[in-house]
Amino acid sequence: MNNLVQAAAITIIGGADGPTSIYVTSKWALVIPLVIVILIAFSVYKLISWYLKKLTKESEKIVQESKTEEERKIALANLKKKNIKRVIISFITFFVGLPILIFAIIAFTRSCSNKQFPQKEYDQAYEALISENYTQAAKQFARLSSKYSVYPEIWYQYGSCCMETGDYDTAIASFNKAAVLYENSVMYDDKTGLRNDALVTIGEVHLLRHDFDSAKDQFEKCLSLKNDRDMIIAIAATYIRLGFTAECEEYFAEKGIDLEEEI
Repeated sequence: MNNLVQAAAITIIGGADGPTSIYVTSKWALVIPLVIVILIAFSVYKLISWYLKKLTKESEKIVQESKTEEERKIALANLKKKNIKRVIISFITFFVGLPILIFAIIAFTRSCSNKQFPQKEYDQAYEALISENYTQAAKQFARLSSKYSVYPEIWYQYGSCCMETGDYDTAIASFNKAAVLYENSVMYDDKTGLRNDALVTIGEVHLLRHDFDSAKDQFEKCLSLKNDRDMIIAIAATYIRLGFTAECEEYFAEKGIDLEEEI
């Protein structure tokens, strides 16, 4: 059984390094402006269609209300002049305003996408983390998380530092924050996997603080998101640590895993 616990610990704790910087931006910096331009073009099309219908109705009204041919010609000529002015003003506004709008959108999108991920500071903090200078790394990631709070990888690494320093409450809060940000983000290719990594690591924290009930609950939550063999082993290991050997054997049997092979 001890081998099983050790295997689970290796499986789970191995995720503590977590994601480094896998920030994906360029595709969205192009897609978002393109979508906006398409929406603007569609709106312009609808506006032109509406205006042409309105112009037809005005022309028909003039024809119906004019008492003489001369009166009709004058009214239509005046309407034509008015429409020419409207068209010129609209075209100038559109062809001058649209490039400015597109440029502003692209600039804003790039600013947001680059805004700016603090790569240099992140690398310095991460270097401190992998060098096992956990206290210094925790201070650096704490500072980054307060200034760049939208980046889940920063929260993840902050949680990893707190996990190593024994600040388990902050670690759990940081991993939860990272999981939520990954879940709601559109900037990561494997956001579901990254979210699950953060949730799994919360289970690790519970194991470290010997809160095995919470660890089991957390791993079962993760298992509901991803049916993973390593997660099953981790849950079984928590059963053992809780002293529920019979329950462990039953759990393995339910999942179709040979307990003897895992010992």
